[in-house]
Amino acid sequence: MEIFPRGVREVASRDHGPAQINAWAKVEDRQAWWQHPDRQGIGGASSLLQRIEAEATKGGLKRIFAEASLTVGPFFEPRGFVVLARQSVEKRG
Repeated sequence: MEIFPRGVREVASRDHGPAQINAWAKVEDRQAWWQHPDRQGIGGASSLLQRIEAEATKGGLKRIFAEASLTVGPFFEPRGFVVLARQSVEKRG
């Protein structure tokens, strides 16, 4: 329940301003967040991506994409992802 707001406040804050951080860090549905791990950098995202890539290959897909925040670019880019377009998403004004 805390990893997303903590990630926004502690990690994404280097890429976004205070108003953006405050808008995105609010947890609206606390029940939906209770299963998230307490830390990053332990290989969870890498394991998930490997599984997604394996399933995509098995299903005959040639490409996959992610709609991700600026902060996770350093995760995706070394794995062959490229930025096709930047978006501006509005949340809480």
